Amino acid sequence: MSALRKLLAVEDGTDVLSVNRGGVWLGIRLQITAGQPAVTPLTLNERETAQFIAARAKLGAAYRTINREGASSCR
Repeated sequence: MSALRKLLAVEDGTDVLSVNRGGVWLGIRLQITAGQPAVTPLTLNERETAQFIAARAKLGAAYRTINREGASSCR
């Protein structure tokens, strides 16, 4: 309800929208002003930045694998 109130421009503020994917919560932080959302990434320290970069590379590799394996079955 909090995000909906902000998106309807009833109030301004920050909300995190997230989804549980296989036991891991993935989310995005939004600053919503006058009903307009803007992504506001978290500030990461050096260790968190390195972990994020490694996770992004793994996710990219997984997507490329899925696309290669699924390409023939999607045609």
